[in-house]
Amino acid sequence: ALEGIFQTTPQGHFSAANRTMLQLLGYDSLQDLQEGVTDIASQVYANLDDPERLLAQLEEQGEARGFVTQFLRRDGSRFWCEINVSFTQDNQGARIIEGLVQDISERMEHEAAVRAKEKAQVASRAKSMFLDNSGQGFLSFGVDMLVEPEYSRECVRLLGDNLVGRKVDELLLPNDEAARVR
Repeated sequence: ALEGIFQTTPQGHFSAANRTMLQLLGYDSLQDLQEGVTDIASQVYANLDDPERLLAQLEEQGEARGFVTQFLRRDGSRFWCEINVSFTQDNQGARIIEGLVQDISERMEHEAAVRAKEKAQVASRAKSMFLDNSGQGFLSFGVDMLVEPEYSRECVRLLGDNLVGRKVDELLLPNDEAARVR
């Protein structure tokens, strides 16, 4: 993945940025970026606490590696990024912050999807456990009246195996009544 490279003053002004950094933030040139962003903390960071946390880590350790945050683009859209920064000095000996930024939006979206899937699986297992231990026959079905994969053990005892995809009326009504419902 491409990395944005930048230099800023401790006061929050960009002094240098490569083409990738400009593109990530939605600017065409360094001058455009410097004119458009006069306060990095409030104009680039989506979470206003993050610049303070990053600077505190930087002051304490002299560098910050793998700092994850959301940045704002010029158009207001957000993207997840990972930042690695350290203190250095410019040509005149003044202290500046130098860093790398990598867009990790796809990774964060993937991780969120995995967490959501895991959460849904835990909820499904909890529901299945509840249904199986209730001693009642519970099953779920769609608008097409076909049994879905969630049903209690009691349903298997009462209605037999292979319930998924079967019509509810065929399971619950005697054969002649099921035929009349259709």
